[in-house]
Amino acid sequence: MEDDFDIPDSIETRLETHIKLSEYIPKYKRMFYHYDFGDSWEHHIVVEKIIEDYDKNYAVCVDGEGHTLPEDVGGSYGYLEFFEIEGNPQHPDHKNIKAWTESQGYKEFNLKQVNEELRF
Repeated sequence: MEDDFDIPDSIETRLETHIKLSEYIPKYKRMFYHYDFGDSWEHHIVVEKIIEDYDKNYAVCVDGEGHTLPEDVGGSYGYLEFFEIEGNPQHPDHKNIKAWTESQGYKEFNLKQVNEELRF
């Protein structure tokens, strides 16, 4: 599966500024999105289906799970460390991490709230 996302030299790489997914879909069914070059979050996007008669002018989330990621947590390695500290009330940094996560909007996934935000 990882090979499915190798980016051929013939595909242009762009920064996301003023770029819409509609410029790539339906031409490309698989995309690689690099979010936050400092933390190096990598997302592999697969277009599974295009709805031609979609009745809304905004995106709708159909499912999700887990928590939001705090900004500037330090990428996947920083997140693992964060997750360990956040889940261990005995850790000396637990109290500080809890306060920091509240300021970062760290919360459980809420489908209704996500869809309300997508409408605007």
